[in-house]
Amino acid sequence: MRAEADPEFAPIAERIHANIGRQGFMNLVGAELSELSRGTCTIAVERRPELLQQHGFFHGGVTAFLVDNATTIAAATSRGQPALTAEYKLNLLSPGSAKS
Repeated sequence: MRAEADPEFAPIAERIHANIGRQGFMNLVGAELSELSRGTCTIAVERRPELLQQHGFFHGGVTAFLVDNATTIAAATSRGQPALTAEYKLNLLSPGSAKS
């Protein structure tokens, strides 16, 4: 459900976009909010050498940051109010496919 189809969600989405603009770490890694709807958030980051570990995969810290921030934002969309963090568990058992 997009903000256009849910007028009550529009002010929530606007507030979230404004808050993301104030997140220094989002700016530092170059992450961007690519999708946002109630209960859903997708954050994307361009693959750059400074975000990779020695084998050429995204560093686990970058991956954990993306999961942490996306789950927190998704929780805020569901609640309609700010959220500081959401609980998540992340197991990195093998590397993903490296795409250029």
